Amino acid sequence: MKKTIFALIVTGCLLGTAGFAAAGSSALEGYYDNYIMKKINNCYKTASVLQKCDNPRVSDLKRMQSEKAIFYTENKAQLIRSMIEKNVGSEPYKLDYFLITEFKNGKAKH
Repeated sequence: MKKTIFALIVTGCLLGTAGFAAAGSSALEGYYDNYIMKKINNCYKTASVLQKCDNPRVSDLKRMQSEKAIFYTENKAQLIRSMIEKNVGSEPYKLDYFLITEFKNGKAKH
């Protein structure tokens, strides 16, 4: 009887831990999704502001911001999966570094 109760308690703890991990992953997914959406909006906003400038260097920056927004939009699901797999964390500087690196690597492939 004691073994059965112990086995049920251990099983319950394991299932509870697995459920908590899944919920944590889901919360992290939502956090990453929101973060990437903010990046996309910021890229479009920056490109829009830079639209008014005629300087060729500024045009390059405007184009890069537009390309980043498109890249993040088209690859958002994959970026989120990679961020979770690589355990990037939730610090903004780590997220920015990851996204910029992925953009540079992804852009080089095209």
